[in-house]
Amino acid sequence: MEKAKGITWDLSALYQNEDDPEINADLDKALATAKSFKSQYHGKIASESCDDKLLLQALRDYEVLLETGYRPYAMASLLFTGDGKSDKFKGMVAKVQETVTLLSNETLFFGLEIQKIPEDKLAGFLKNEALAHYSHHIKTLRLFTPHTLEENEEQIINRKNLSGKTAFVNLFDEFTAAFEWQLEVDGEEKTLTSSEMRELQRSQDADLRYRAKKAHDGKYAENDLIFTNVFGNLIKDHATDMEMRNYDSPILPSHMGNNVPPAVVDTMMQ
Repeated sequence: MEKAKGITWDLSALYQNEDDPEINADLDKALATAKSFKSQYHGKIASESCDDKLLLQALRDYEVLLETGYRPYAMASLLFTGDGKSDKFKGMVAKVQETVTLLSNETLFFGLEIQKIPEDKLAGFLKNEALAHYSHHIKTLRLFTPHTLEENEEQIINRKNLSGKTAFVNLFDEFTAAFEWQLEVDGEEKTLTSSEMRELQRSQDADLRYRAKKAHDGKYAENDLIFTNVFGNLIKDHATDMEMRNYDSPILPSHMGNNVPPAVVDTMMQ
């Protein structure tokens, strides 16, 4: 832990700093690009006239759009992870989350239309080597076709999540970012952060591991009312989502996203 004191991430590959005007410029650019993307491709991907060249170009344009929109998201998330007490970074995270939701709603149609391409037609498209590069994304997307709602319904869910489950996750992150622990390490009483406590729980010293784990969990137990509310609402939100999308199991979306058959996971757990 001592070796890491004073060390911070170099985020210059993303932006110069948290005040870089390019952050807001990229958010604005991504939104404008998303509107243009929708205007150019909406209704065309699922049409009979769509060919492999059109789908390939759309996927490449979509990739550039996501890169522009998610760079500010990565910057804000990393800054908040480094200093979760900062009101400035909390505000950045809230702003980029709202922008990403708008981006998602503008481009929702694209995934829905890819899901509607007939199987035999798509198989012909994927013979194009350049398009085959995106085959994993396309096939994973189409796995969720039976559980995908109409475009306007998906948009409502996205917007609802900002004040729903996303808000609860943000509450958890912001509340726990201020947590500190007092623990004796190597004969010295130290004030430790959550990440430092997690590191101690991997210590080769069994007694230190035990004390770190007990102290870490104890802090959360002191705030059980808040965490019970947070997790309870997240569970209810997930249950509602599963019902709306007609999933047989609450864990099935995870299995599908990981491309692992449920039976394999059941066998591993047994």
